Amino acid sequence: MSMTPPPPLPADNNICIKCDGAWKPYRAHHCRECRRCVYRMDHHCVWINNCVGYKNQKLFILFLSYTVIFSITYVLHAGMVVFKYLYNTIISSSSTPSVSGQEESEPMLLLVLVGVVSVYALYSCIEFLSDQIDNLDTNTTLIETYKGTRGRHVSSLTDTFTEIAGNDRLMWLIPVNSYMPPTMTESIYEGSDMFDTHPLQYDIIVNDTSHLLEDGDDDDASPVLRKRHN
Repeated sequence: MSMTPPPPLPADNNICIKCDGAWKPYRAHHCRECRRCVYRMDHHCVWINNCVGYKNQKLFILFLSYTVIFSITYVLHAGMVVFKYLYNTIISSSSTPSVSGQEESEPMLLLVLVGVVSVYALYSCIEFLSDQIDNLDTNTTLIETYKGTRGRHVSSLTDTFTEIAGNDRLMWLIPVNSYMPPTMTESIYEGSDMFDTHPLQYDIIVNDTSHLLEDGDDDDASPVLRKRHN
């Protein structure tokens, strides 16, 4: 993400000392894994070895959606094959297998094992996908949820999805970047009131690095910052 702020720079601008004091949007977060600030960062995903943020959230949602569809398709197909196998080998005494039971059971075992993995992937991806949809609906991220903050109020889920996927709905299902130009100066709000019109911003009041967290996880504590209402 480019750290050059769009003009005009907010009067009470925010900086990231981990990026050598570079300007940081209010809705950005410094990832200690990627070692850079990511705008509207949701989380660092070990599956894709990258951060999920504004510019690739659409791709992450499509990744989850396609995995859910594939897992459902595989589980249904595998279930039909296993049912047919059990019917032919156990229930139906009239069946005459063309191969030995051992030769036929080995691929069935593999089919079942992959099916178990698919069920786990299906459950996990549905959970992640549900969280992503909820975050888009409330215009927040996972990190902002932990901090009790959010973005501006949006009228519908379509509004925020259009930001990350573009106006062309034909591109929504295609895994290519099509996001709208981000509004880097968007303010943050308290998460308790979705209709709060008073954005939270930060004033740099001291430069004492002794207050920093040792693990470096909360970059917004550096330097010591104070919340205020406009």
